[in-house]
Amino acid sequence: MDDDTVPSQPFYLRGLLQAPFTEITNAIISKPARRVYINSVLLALTSFSLCCISVVAYWIFYYNYVPQIGLERPVHLQFGDGHPYGTTILGMELISGQPYDVSVALYLPRTPSNLAAGNFMLDLALFSAADTNTNTSTEARLIARSRRPAILTYASPIVDTARRVSKMPLYVLGWQREAEGVKVSMMEQLEFESKKRAMPRMLRLEIQSEGRIQVYNAVVRFDARFSGLRWIMYNWRALSFLTFSSTFWVMSMICTSSVWIALAIHVEPTSAKNPNMRPKSEDEDEDEDGDPGNDISVKEEEGSDEEDNSSKLSLRRQRRMSSEAEQIKQEEDIEESTMIQPLAGEGQPEVETNTYPASTSSSSQATARGTLASGFRRAEVIIPPPHTLPPVAARYADIHTNTTALLPINFSLPRKTKIFIEVRIRTSATSIQYQCALTMHILVVNDDGPPSNQSSPYVHSLVHTLESAGHVVSVVLPHRQRSWIGKAHLVGATVKPTYFRPGTLHKDDGTIHHLPRGADGENGSEEPGGNEWILIDSTPASCVQIGLFHYFKDRGPIDLVISGPNYGRNSTAVFALSSGTIGGALEAAVCGYKAIALSYAFSSRDHDPIVIAEASRHSVRLIGYLYKNWEEDVDFYSINVPLELGVSDSKILYTNVLDNRWTSGSCFEVIDAAESGEGPDLQEQRLRQAGEVDAVIGKGKRTGTGTGTGTGTTTSGHRHMHFKWAPKFSDVYKSVELSPPGNDGWAVKEGITSVTRLKANFMHSPGVPGEIQLPVKKPIFYALVECQDSYVQPLVTQALRARLDGTAYELVFSLCELPDPSSPLLQYRVYEQCDFEHVLSHPTTSVVNAYVIRKALIRKHYLSNTVANWVAKHPASILKTHFKPAVDFELDYAEFLDEALVEAYELQESFEANEEKGEADKEWWILKPGMSDRGQGIRLFNSESSLREIFEEWEEDQSDSEGGGDSEDGDNGANTHEQLDDDVNCEDKNGIITSQLRHFIAQPYIHPPLLLPSESNRKFHVRTYVLAVGSLQVYVYREMLALFAEKPYLPPWHSSGASVDDLTRHLTNTCLQTSSDGSTKRNAVRSFWALDDTALPSLSSSSSSTIGNSGSSTTWKENVYEQICAVTGEIFEAAARGMLVHFQTLPNAFEVFGVDFLVDSSGKAWLLELNAFPDFRQTGDELKGNVVGKLFEAVMEVAVKPFFGIEEDIERARARGEQLGLRLVRDLNMGVKR
Repeated sequence: MDDDTVPSQPFYLRGLLQAPFTEITNAIISKPARRVYINSVLLALTSFSLCCISVVAYWIFYYNYVPQIGLERPVHLQFGDGHPYGTTILGMELISGQPYDVSVALYLPRTPSNLAAGNFMLDLALFSAADTNTNTSTEARLIARSRRPAILTYASPIVDTARRVSKMPLYVLGWQREAEGVKVSMMEQLEFESKKRAMPRMLRLEIQSEGRIQVYNAVVRFDARFSGLRWIMYNWRALSFLTFSSTFWVMSMICTSSVWIALAIHVEPTSAKNPNMRPKSEDEDEDEDGDPGNDISVKEEEGSDEEDNSSKLSLRRQRRMSSEAEQIKQEEDIEESTMIQPLAGEGQPEVETNTYPASTSSSSQATARGTLASGFRRAEVIIPPPHTLPPVAARYADIHTNTTALLPINFSLPRKTKIFIEVRIRTSATSIQYQCALTMHILVVNDDGPPSNQSSPYVHSLVHTLESAGHVVSVVLPHRQRSWIGKAHLVGATVKPTYFRPGTLHKDDGTIHHLPRGADGENGSEEPGGNEWILIDSTPASCVQIGLFHYFKDRGPIDLVISGPNYGRNSTAVFALSSGTIGGALEAAVCGYKAIALSYAFSSRDHDPIVIAEASRHSVRLIGYLYKNWEEDVDFYSINVPLELGVSDSKILYTNVLDNRWTSGSCFEVIDAAESGEGPDLQEQRLRQAGEVDAVIGKGKRTGTGTGTGTGTTTSGHRHMHFKWAPKFSDVYKSVELSPPGNDGWAVKEGITSVTRLKANFMHSPGVPGEIQLPVKKPIFYALVECQDSYVQPLVTQALRARLDGTAYELVFSLCELPDPSSPLLQYRVYEQCDFEHVLSHPTTSVVNAYVIRKALIRKHYLSNTVANWVAKHPASILKTHFKPAVDFELDYAEFLDEALVEAYELQESFEANEEKGEADKEWWILKPGMSDRGQGIRLFNSESSLREIFEEWEEDQSDSEGGGDSEDGDNGANTHEQLDDDVNCEDKNGIITSQLRHFIAQPYIHPPLLLPSESNRKFHVRTYVLAVGSLQVYVYREMLALFAEKPYLPPWHSSGASVDDLTRHLTNTCLQTSSDGSTKRNAVRSFWALDDTALPSLSSSSSSTIGNSGSSTTWKENVYEQICAVTGEIFEAAARGMLVHFQTLPNAFEVFGVDFLVDSSGKAWLLELNAFPDFRQTGDELKGNVVGKLFEAVMEVAVKPFFGIEEDIERARARGEQLGLRLVRDLNMGVKR
């Protein structure tokens, strides 16, 4: 055997030794083995993932199913005249269907008074969440209530002494207190229904005791009593976790494995799918191994394969390169669409510059070429990546001039090329006056329809802000979405209006009515005289026509028309030419009125009330500035406001309209005729939102062709199809990106408010471009006016402007807008909204329009005690002869009336005396609930039986609801008996729930009252407005009102028999005199000084009264006025000096009260009651300016200007107040003065 044919021994042995290892290695790294490895890893990862998911699922289920076993809420008790009580808010921890044990834990000091109190009662009530309506009143539903006794643990004196001695070191060191914890079980196994209103969200705890209970703290605890699955999951947590997790994991693994196996079975092998892969035959193997000639063929085939492979590789590379080229092309197109195009001369050679820092990456920079007017060079500018554009733009935006000419800002280029222009306008001003120096009558229209979070989310906020600024706002809107309609009218159509009554701001709860308020058939419960908008089934331009010439004549001429705010931007020519918003402003301009088109460019689909409110305030300031500085050659303005947080701090620029075009074909999309499609409102909403948001995030579609305009065939017939409006917003946004700075589209893109001067011929007006800087001057004080009354709010803001003309002040909408907490602030708000903590913390810079505590005056039973105490100390006081002494008592239920009247000696004596008198000689009494309003609970009686019938009648009508309270702010408008209610929006219900009010007074009925034949002998009372300032000056307003009863007066014992039941003859409360539309009936309110000077014979022959001489019938009104002044000063002094706890004056507070007097037939004025926050709406529109308007002006002169140092001479301020009708009747020094 030759050496060439016999293998060498070492190699042969090495091969034999390596063979087993090679086979093992090949098996380990074979494809089946690798497939097993991959499957094992995937199985392990899947198993681990499912295990994690099962753990998370169990945690989520446990968190939502097993509630917190113990929930504690501390209750901060309030101590006052009644029993101590406290309320607290419950969270979302309590769940429905779960039994709870509710207990109260008290920590009480072992004081002698607590030990002597003995048993006391705990009253715990659970309430649902309060529902808030448009009048900001709340109503909570009682869910559960329980009363349980409690008592401190008894200890004999010896044991108590021994205990104290043993714990004396702990007491001395402060480690323990002489106190005891008392735990009282209030409710057992209490369950709540699954309804929303059945879940408690608030609780009230009251401690009822004859003596005063002293408490360190009180805690209400809810202990969940678990059962069933919850008990197992809570007490066997580890076992529950393992059981649930493993079960979930096993089931998930079974499902996943089943799916995995099913996919593996149905997937065919790779060789079956590739026919070119097949095993070779034995003949082929022999040919390849035995025939040497076949080597050549094999090589040739291999070479051809290599050529084929190289050609295929080349082809793939070419395709890849082509694809990359196309991708780079697309990226360049996208980058070109984001460039700022420089200004360059047309037809000039290109010059490359280094104006911007160039980037080394070709994908992060682009080349821009632009064309300018002749005389300038063309420039090629290297644009940096998009994230560096804002700083560059900001740098050049700060370059400006102070001239009024259009001056270019030149870059340092080889040949100077003008590429950016901006001019700032410097405006000097001496005062701010909230930017709107005048009160305007504004007509508001839009093209989005009535308020809707879907299609019209901004108009309600703008109207609210305009009204808050004191403007008179009239609203006419299309009844539905009318976008993209331009300045069009519907020829041949009969326009029909409906009437919209706005609801809560940012909520779709407004109501639409077919007839206006007050018309027959419209008996809505809304407040009379409230704002009502007009909706017409036509276009925005038609809204302007109808609003200008057919409605609102009673409100005076219209000063300005505002069209908007539009739901989306109206920048650039493409948008502006089709805009219904701009069409409305254009229609007003054509009619000769000043008009402004307002649009909000939003960047988010979420309507943030804070952002919307800021945009509205910003818009109102800008509108006021433009109106005040209206240019002669401007017909109307177009404003585009970016709806972004902080827009009020951004720039405002004069801009021109960007002249752009649709470039991507049709604006309509072809749809199948069989498809119904969406409604126009929803289409417009989605269209706007998609376009606006794409504009912000830079993802607008960049398609170069439109949708198909045909079927793609050449048939001679027409295809039946429908078309849907679907414009390509990418055309607009691309044109904005490519445009130079200075136009409206660019301004909105940069977050700048755009103002465009326009003529009524679609041409922007020539003028000075540049930035608008609103006049800014640090105000002397800030004013927060929040009256929540459309009648009062404008009058207060008008009084500020009228009496502070030339004084820098600024209206704010919340305390958060103050630059500093110590900034001078005037709060003129409803009582519930007043921030008294701010007032007490800043006594020298913050003034408020209400005293914190004044129940000594405004609650009837407190007023009676105030007078009684004062008269007892001052027997010669005028109150003794001008206030009927009252008998007050407390009553929960009619069955306890005998006990309540035990100490009412005057009533008992009167009842006994009446039994022996005739009907005409009996003494009549009037019953008044201590804290009722709207004339509720007022009754006449002359015997104990008639009084008992009154209470029994109320109990028969009592509903299941329980509520009411004894809080200070619940008495802000309690008007009853012979006076006007503070809330004219009331129902014809004159009953009450006795247990809710509890406090009652009875006064002798004043008979006979003064009756005037000229007024049909109707009973009346006099409403006087009184201003209390600081600590304490009291002013009486001369302009008074006379409020009349509905029917002529008859004595209670009249032979008709119905006189005592017909309260409309005895009560002058106009709440009982409302018509079907809720407004006060005519002749119910008159000016006091306009009453007939001729008095009744009984008056002319009467003797002298306490103040002055009432014998002359021609001077009876002056005599009554003098009595009112004297009595008013006396009652305020009695409260301030005799009831210091219940009437606490503040040097930095003032308040307007409504004081009611009844004049009897002898001309004597009797004090009835005092009301905080009186209802000024009762004055009506006829006396609105002369009575209420001048009153607020006088308040500004006497109370506001001296406090802020605007008027330092107090005597001069009082003289101006007296000129306006305020007469000083008391000047008390309560130890604190301004």
